[in-house]
Amino acid sequence: MNEGHPPLDTPPVPEPHPLTEAALSRLLRAHLEAVDRHLNGWSQAVARSLALRRTPLPPGPIRFDQPGWALPLGATIDGAGALRLNARGGTIELISPLVSVPGACLLGLRFEAGEASGLVLRVLDDAGLPLCAEIALAAGALHAAAYVPAGCRAVRIVLRWAGTGAALHLARFEPFLPDSDAWQAAQRQALGVPVVASISSGLDRVAQLHDAVSSLLPQCDRIRVFLDGDGEVPPILSHPRVEIRRSSDFDVLGPLGRFSWHNELDAPGYRLALDDRLIYPADFAAEMVAGCRRSNDQAFVGLAGALLRQPQRPGAHPASWWLAAENGLAADRGMHLLSTGTLCWHSAHRPFGRGELKHRGSLDVQLALLAQRQAIPMVALARPTNWVQGPGTDPATTPRDDAGLDGRVPLALLRRAWPVTIQPSRRAKLVLCLVVAEAKPAAALLGDWVAQAGTGYDWAVILCPIGEGADLWSWAETAALPAELHLAGRPDMPASLRLTSALMLAQRLGAETLCVVTDALRVEGGTWIGATLGALAGAGGAALFGHADPDGRLQLSQNDGGDSGLPALIVTPMGLALAAGDADPGFRSATAALRDWARRLHLAQSRSSSGRVKTIPDVSRDLRAVAAPAAGSVDREPAIAGPDARARVGWLHIPSTRPDASIVQATGLGDLFERIVVINLDRRPDRWRRMQARLARAGIAAGRVAAVDGHAPEVLASYAAYAAQPIRSPPPGVREVRSTWQFSRDYDSQAARVAFEERRLGRKAIGSAGAWAYLLTWQGILEQAIEDGVETLLVLDDDVVFHHALSPLIDTVRRELPKDWLVLQLGTLQHNWDTEALTRISRHLYRTDGAAVGSHAVGLSAAILPFLLDLVERRELPFDIGPLAAGCLAFREHCLAVLPNAAIQTLEDSDIGTSSFQHGRSPAEAAAAYRWHLPDYDL
Repeated sequence: MNEGHPPLDTPPVPEPHPLTEAALSRLLRAHLEAVDRHLNGWSQAVARSLALRRTPLPPGPIRFDQPGWALPLGATIDGAGALRLNARGGTIELISPLVSVPGACLLGLRFEAGEASGLVLRVLDDAGLPLCAEIALAAGALHAAAYVPAGCRAVRIVLRWAGTGAALHLARFEPFLPDSDAWQAAQRQALGVPVVASISSGLDRVAQLHDAVSSLLPQCDRIRVFLDGDGEVPPILSHPRVEIRRSSDFDVLGPLGRFSWHNELDAPGYRLALDDRLIYPADFAAEMVAGCRRSNDQAFVGLAGALLRQPQRPGAHPASWWLAAENGLAADRGMHLLSTGTLCWHSAHRPFGRGELKHRGSLDVQLALLAQRQAIPMVALARPTNWVQGPGTDPATTPRDDAGLDGRVPLALLRRAWPVTIQPSRRAKLVLCLVVAEAKPAAALLGDWVAQAGTGYDWAVILCPIGEGADLWSWAETAALPAELHLAGRPDMPASLRLTSALMLAQRLGAETLCVVTDALRVEGGTWIGATLGALAGAGGAALFGHADPDGRLQLSQNDGGDSGLPALIVTPMGLALAAGDADPGFRSATAALRDWARRLHLAQSRSSSGRVKTIPDVSRDLRAVAAPAAGSVDREPAIAGPDARARVGWLHIPSTRPDASIVQATGLGDLFERIVVINLDRRPDRWRRMQARLARAGIAAGRVAAVDGHAPEVLASYAAYAAQPIRSPPPGVREVRSTWQFSRDYDSQAARVAFEERRLGRKAIGSAGAWAYLLTWQGILEQAIEDGVETLLVLDDDVVFHHALSPLIDTVRRELPKDWLVLQLGTLQHNWDTEALTRISRHLYRTDGAAVGSHAVGLSAAILPFLLDLVERRELPFDIGPLAAGCLAFREHCLAVLPNAAIQTLEDSDIGTSSFQHGRSPAEAAAAYRWHLPDYDL
């Protein structure tokens, strides 16, 4: 498709403008008006802050002998109004009378207690709902704070004492309203570095945004709010420490707006990307920073997130375990994915901004894959339940899927990145490989493991079914765990090959220790994890094998057991597992293959330590586990002839690399592109017949995609609604695009491009229902390719003709093409051949940097498909000068065109629209400008 531009401008050279007295006066007046607006907003904020401080609360401390207290039995009050609680061996609750509050404020609470061990505080609104998580108080002069949302006008304080001492003496109880700025200044001094929060919101969510911002003002140096939508900015944002950006001034970004500020202009410090639906506790910033510092500022830390089930299966939820921001967590936990709505990182150690997130959708998945590529840990922080709060949300019943895991794009991104694994952190990482033959004992063992695994490790679990029952596979495919979860193999694979796949996968996950467990292991209410790992830590270079002794107890030793049968438990350092080699899929059964691998592992530990492996202590009593007979018989001989086990230490299984015949095409293009499709309208069978003939002559096997028809009534209606919209105005918050050069090569926002194009044309940028339908067609092609996991895609229009020397030309291009290419245009409408407009990469490849138009023969790599789909779905510009050109500029180092063009257009009638460059020019003149030597093509 080629609906675009006149010839590209040369870079504009600004002319000097003399600064006249009138111009200087205008500039000075505009500057003074801006200063006045700023000071006026600041004075209003100060006035509101002072008014808040003057809001009446009960003067001074509240005496415990005043009406309204719910006092427990045994409580005594002295003449000064102090309270004494006597321990009765149980929990004692003390409930205050209602305390009037102004709403949208930080409520401070001051206590004086002689002994506060076991004292916990809660703040309830006037309906009895908690406003914060439980706050543990320490002895002496006690201070606590909680945020009170805008709609709340009274609160109750609940003190719960576990009665751990002989008595509790409370001499003072005083609610007060701290000065917000002073509170923030004290936090800033304690942290020593700035904390900057960013929130994306909409003007249709003003009420919840009010509470989110108000709860953050007492603890953040700055709060940046990106607002989507038109309308009046809410008063809460008129504060000196709040910065605003609006989509009308920049671009419609949605959640990506949280990352629209550039950190390189800020002082190094901590950054928070936050959700406007949450209310944040008074210690939120301090605790998030503390969590970052626990990782030496090397990790992304957050609250909401997910551990994944892999590989992604159709119809199955991608998360093995989802953690909502409101849920509690006993200890820090490594995650695959963190929500970008409760995220913290250090800007100096982990520079991060919008540049790393290339499109608006699937932000959490994009961040997770960035962390995978750069080996950055992602850590969900320990916190109590309801530490942050979502209005009207019960985390126990309605956890929000902040991860955005629903939809084609995120699942496709995760499938391509397999295996996604927890990155190294301060906790040890272990792999549990569960080799199971039957569903019921496997489920029981896995339940025991969940109860024992603890929070001191990062676990990756591999389920390896070696049985054939449908119930086994049904269980394995639907199992959910609070851990990284992988399913090894497929039902159509031999069981021994599934085992090989499982152990090979284990070696790729970057763990320190591998535990292989069969469903012969039974746990009798005890634990095998801590005892086994403790024994392994004291026996360097050892592998531990668990076999049943004569009494059925599990006996742990460094001996593989000889001919005593298949071990129920194998624990080994991952380096030793690598030395042993892979499981051999040539055995007749998986149990035989596992037995052979265990024997080689035993031999490998002797070799690795020259026979000087430390003797492990006897921990069998601590295990309290039994080993039942292994399911199935153990074949003693391999199904294939081979050397003995000693010679096979370090043996590697090399998977077949034979290509799938179903995707191999009949030409060099088929080796370059996994899928080749041609866009053709149902009402144009004549063009499809001609295209089929050209494809056959070129030796190309391609499928047909039925194009969306611009003549269809529903398409005409949707296009008419679009065309009736007003022409876009330039967004004032970014540089205005003033030339076609800037439109293609030098812009800050897609909105600025759209505004320029529509002003240039005097109409909406998409000029016909055919071009509108072409975008819809491309949307379907991209969505299907993403869903199918296509790695490389070639899309051809049905008016394409090929170079007579296509095969040798493509063979040469393949040798010159870099491995990390994203866009390969076999042909384009390049009419500006100045050196500023293109960059030669090799003899047959050059870079357009977004300056060429035309999408009649576009090759795409899977990595750029989500970026293009995001822009296509906006439907703001024609495909070639919009999404495609934007991709070629955003990823300019990886987007190339073929020279001479391997495919050109016939320049005949179009159902979409023709380039404005071709208006008034003959086909021969246009071809000459495009440097097409027409005798070279199959015209």
